[in-house]
Amino acid sequence: MLRALLVVVVTLGALVAPASADDPGSSKELIQRWSIGYYAGYEADAYPVDAIDWSGMTDLAVSFYLVDGSGTLDHRLYQGTAGQGNDLATSLITAGHSNGARVVASVGGAGSGPAFHDAMTNHPATLVQSIVALQGLGYDGVDVDWEPLEPGDQALLAQLGTAIRAGWPGAVLSVPVEPINANFPPDLSGLDGVAAAFDRVDVMAYGMAYTYQGWKSWHSSALKGESGSTPTSVESSVQAYLDAGVPASQLGVGIGAYGLCFSAPVTGPRQKLRGSTILRDDYHLQYRQIRTTYQPAMRSHYDSAAEAPYLSGNKKHCTYITYETPRSIKAKIAWEADQGLGGVIMWTVNQQYLPSSGGNPLLATVGQEWLH
Repeated sequence: MLRALLVVVVTLGALVAPASADDPGSSKELIQRWSIGYYAGYEADAYPVDAIDWSGMTDLAVSFYLVDGSGTLDHRLYQGTAGQGNDLATSLITAGHSNGARVVASVGGAGSGPAFHDAMTNHPATLVQSIVALQGLGYDGVDVDWEPLEPGDQALLAQLGTAIRAGWPGAVLSVPVEPINANFPPDLSGLDGVAAAFDRVDVMAYGMAYTYQGWKSWHSSALKGESGSTPTSVESSVQAYLDAGVPASQLGVGIGAYGLCFSAPVTGPRQKLRGSTILRDDYHLQYRQIRTTYQPAMRSHYDSAAEAPYLSGNKKHCTYITYETPRSIKAKIAWEADQGLGGVIMWTVNQQYLPSSGGNPLLATVGQEWLH
């Protein structure tokens, strides 16, 4: 069945080829300097639609339409029923369009790689049809979050992007990709094909610290300063994708609206772990919680060598918290501009909202520094 689908894609490709930057009708023309904010359906209560800071985004990615091996999509968006999920999507699409932003459907999510692989191997036509049908809700495109993306699946991802383009010519297509461990760079030989099929390739440059053997404590999103025992940074990850053939103008960099909490005895970056573990991350350590609960009880620091902030002290057994602030975002954005990169993504926009002050400090920084 995959072969049959590819015959259709090749046939349509002559009429609907992947957009080029020189084509005035292409989606690539629409995406210069993008900022994609991921809106998680399971965090909808924490970020009401009428509180969204659209000035910090060109695109909102509604997350996630879960995929299964049969190629069908789950429309619930963690809302209980598919009808409720569609209602949430409609409200976000309406608000986005009213504020001059595109709204895209994010398909997949963490752990979705095997389901994507099975669907593209055994039910590709169903998967493509399920994704293309999302345009009926009013979406402007699709974000394909294939995680993890194994080297052998890069060609399948490129084929999926090409097939979506054939069925939905006006769609803006993006794909997030994982950060790179400089000590063990993966095979990225198929990423040039992915870049040809998609408009944007965004590095999920957050949560890049781990407690693996041989590591020292490190930052969630260090701009630079990687080493043998702290082998991740925005710079090194971006360079790996550039070396793989992804054009700089199609590359984006991630901003995490959450932190990582290390346990004792670690109190800062570049320390031997000595049994320290990561106790909380992502949904369980949101920027909102860091600002309101942890920061007032801990000491604030800024590592200028890595362009990354952190907290030290002891709050709820967290003795070292690495996260993002407006200062680190400004540094990241200035570097991006110097490198000629195309955009930023934020996971998740829900987590950066401070309802007590009505503020969107991280999105506001992106809007001021990147979009204006």
